[in-house]
Amino acid sequence: MIDYAGLQADAERNGRHCVVGAVIRDGAGRIFVHCRSWKRALFPGCWDIVSGHVELGEGLLDALARESMEETGWTLAGVRQLAVVSDWETAGDNVGNPGPQPVRRRREFDFLVEARGDIAREATPSRSRASPSCIETPHRFGWATRSEATLSRARRQ
Repeated sequence: MIDYAGLQADAERNGRHCVVGAVIRDGAGRIFVHCRSWKRALFPGCWDIVSGHVELGEGLLDALARESMEETGWTLAGVRQLAVVSDWETAGDNVGNPGPQPVRRRREFDFLVEARGDIAREATPSRSRASPSCIETPHRFGWATRSEATLSRARRQ
């Protein structure tokens, strides 16, 4: 069994803010992706998996469940595996703030998950918690094959 709390504590000790991602597959093995808002500072307009920051006092799996609900309306039915752990940095991510931005250090934990809900139908972001700047209206989403998802990730880096 993986010690997720230990992995999170290690990231925080190393000065990294934790981010989680949910790789949600459909019956055909395609991955759910949605388009990031053009208002986002990081990767605006890019296709991405369900993801987001771990809030203060929140564990990795709790954040994963919250982000899945916020961005799709689906409940997290189970975590199959921790698929990827990666460190990345940006030179700030505050839209509209002039001047130099501090370097933001992150550790991203991407999980292969199972979602509960009608994943064959349109995902519906939870408007009760979703940030208006996070999700476009109308919500643009799709299902990507493995090769399409790999190409999208390569373009983002």
